[in-house]
Amino acid sequence: MKIEKRELSHKEAKYFYKLIKLTPNITGHTVKQLVNYKNTYVALDNGAAIGFCVWEKISKNWCEILILYVDEKHRKMGISNSIIKYATADIDRTGLNIFTASRNPIVLNMLRKNNFKIAKLKELPLELKIFLVKYSLNGYRISEYFRKNAFTKEKPFPYGVYYKK
Repeated sequence: MKIEKRELSHKEAKYFYKLIKLTPNITGHTVKQLVNYKNTYVALDNGAAIGFCVWEKISKNWCEILILYVDEKHRKMGISNSIIKYATADIDRTGLNIFTASRNPIVLNMLRKNNFKIAKLKELPLELKIFLVKYSLNGYRISEYFRKNAFTKEKPFPYGVYYKK
């Protein structure tokens, strides 16, 4: 397995889009967005994309890891951990703090092991709270959120916060 920093091909984006639609924990990304994200890390196995991570700068001091996804057939092999280490090291060079959200206990545990603080919404800096409000006011994201979460008893998303060193 190797990790490359590069954009997803259209074929890879379509493949991952179909899989992401099935997961309750990733919302609001179109194929067009997946292809156009610039800060993308792709995990490859024999040349085939098996997982990826995307981050975007959201303010002067912060970036958000929008997506961390590994194909189900390749889970529990440390691939997410490898991708997050690669992405975090790259982001560290920018001087940005990192923010992400997940309610997947496996992901939250991996974030803790990679020096992320797990925080509740009320514990986030004001800059991130403002971002979350603006980010959420998108018709597609709202419809995806309700489609995936309206009838679930899942707890709200905890947030992973990683402060630059």
